[in-house]
Amino acid sequence: MSTTVPGRIAGASLLNSETQKRMAKVHNLAHRKAEIAAFRTDVGADIEHVRCLARLTLDQFAGELERDPSQVGKWIRNEEPPQLETMLMSRFRALLLTAMAERTPGMEVHTTITVRRIA
Repeated sequence: MSTTVPGRIAGASLLNSETQKRMAKVHNLAHRKAEIAAFRTDVGADIEHVRCLARLTLDQFAGELERDPSQVGKWIRNEEPPQLETMLMSRFRALLLTAMAERTPGMEVHTTITVRRIA
């Protein structure tokens, strides 16, 4: 005759169940860290793209952001999390958002130039 403990499936090991939960949690955490690292790498490339479009040296670009050039370089190389607030509050906001949109699957970027003659 088989006896079961309330709340447990017959034949299931409590230790095995707990181990599987922990393994799943560690896998999800590792996957999340990889996603964050990939995102930061992409953002760093976008920041470098913006700097190049603005035709500024790293020193000039960092000066406009009121940051140290070594810090901005670390954002670009994914050695430090980029300060997106700093970028989005600067005159480079539109360029950064465009660069991010261009690399986002399913998004199209259309650029319109309007010329008005002022008399």
